[in-house]
Amino acid sequence: MISENVLTFAVITLALLITGYIVYYYYSHGKETTMAGYTFLPKDIVNTDPIFRGEAQDTNECIDRCIRDPLCHGMTFDLDSNQCVGSNDGQIRKDNSHYIAWEKGDTDLSKLFKTSLLSGYATSQQVVPSLKIGKPVVLNQCMFSFWVNVSDHYKNFEYWKHIFHKGTMPDVSGEINYKDWSDLITDYDDQYIGAWLAPFTNNMRIAITTEKDSYKQIEYHDINNIPINELFFVSVVIKSDYMEIYRNGKLEKIIKLDGEPQFNNSDLYIKNDKTFGGSLHNLSYIGIPTSHVEVASIYNETPRLS
Repeated sequence: MISENVLTFAVITLALLITGYIVYYYYSHGKETTMAGYTFLPKDIVNTDPIFRGEAQDTNECIDRCIRDPLCHGMTFDLDSNQCVGSNDGQIRKDNSHYIAWEKGDTDLSKLFKTSLLSGYATSQQVVPSLKIGKPVVLNQCMFSFWVNVSDHYKNFEYWKHIFHKGTMPDVSGEINYKDWSDLITDYDDQYIGAWLAPFTNNMRIAITTEKDSYKQIEYHDINNIPINELFFVSVVIKSDYMEIYRNGKLEKIIKLDGEPQFNNSDLYIKNDKTFGGSLHNLSYIGIPTSHVEVASIYNETPRLS
């Protein structure tokens, strides 16, 4: 009788120790740790769509995509297909060895800013996959910021010179060859946002696609007289139907847009020919409401010219 009680007590104690260890392990290691053989998918898989779904190179790229998106609480990476799925109200589930799950812990604002970088340094053509650019948490509340150094003002003179745009894919040749703005926006009608250098002057044009009365249009603002052979900082803050333009950390203008900005799910293209002579630095995107405080924080981190 005594031996049975001792055995029962030992079994219960062991079970409690195992349960305690599992709970401890989950809360101390589970979050911010990848879990092989698990998925993190919506609790209601049938009726809830994921935050995003797309191909990633590896688990780290998938995690990075989730970190960038404040709506994403965790991700699932399929090792067979390289499919990356981000979920909001998700649940950890035991699955097969083809899947890797990751659940986000608390992400402070400073970490979000550090992971907002889309391109650090570009002197030639680059493409940033749409997977890295999450939809704004609040509709049309986000910020793009970048530094540019124009070293050769006369390169591709007479043409609109491409800095970057998120939207319409360039043609097969990869060349954006336009002298007239109206021709350019006819072919490149999706831009959220676009940045261009003018054909003859040292003016920069910031473009955005908006919609009014079911009609899509390109609206823009020109930043005049940008410097040559000098790093120049631009920040574009979108706030609903307003667009704030910051020049070297200071607010230059607030533009009331005629229509509603139209976020697109396309890739972001950098320095497609015809482009400018020079370099693009620290192109960043933050998909949350931002203010002059965040603009100043990014402006204070001046990049090197090379």
